[in-house]
Amino acid sequence: MYTRFRFCPYCTRELVKKEDHGYERLYCAECGKFIYSNPAVGTGVAAIENGKILLVKRAVEPKKGYWALPGGFVEQGETVEAAAIRELFEETRVRAERAEIHKVYTEETKTYGTVITPVVKVFGLSGEPEAGDDVSEARYFDTAGVPELAFRSHEAYFNEFIKAVK
Repeated sequence: MYTRFRFCPYCTRELVKKEDHGYERLYCAECGKFIYSNPAVGTGVAAIENGKILLVKRAVEPKKGYWALPGGFVEQGETVEAAAIRELFEETRVRAERAEIHKVYTEETKTYGTVITPVVKVFGLSGEPEAGDDVSEARYFDTAGVPELAFRSHEAYFNEFIKAVK
């Protein structure tokens, strides 16, 4: 079980583990409330130009030094599509006019627990890629010569991209 909580956010009492519908959850005996450990939502951005896909080299952990799709976590009150467009610009300085959710992946991580990652295709791209926030390099790759990617979800999407291009 992954959770950031140790104490009840309602009354500050220490939480205990308790079974609820077949799941072990944190529970506050004082309030009588279960504390749910929900997945985090990230986004991977599929920016494709002339049969090449844009990747970034991560400059921060996790997976510092590995290549990945541009992306990051969705902020409160933000749509997945808006997060994809924002993250693309923050990391690569490339702008997109429109975004559509293309594929959704789920993976378990040590740091964030379960992460749901919609890969979002972006359209109407403008600008040349350059390293922005949290990345040391940004460039387009064709289907050959791509280094190992940072995350399983990105690797799975890239494999689908290769099949679609062939």
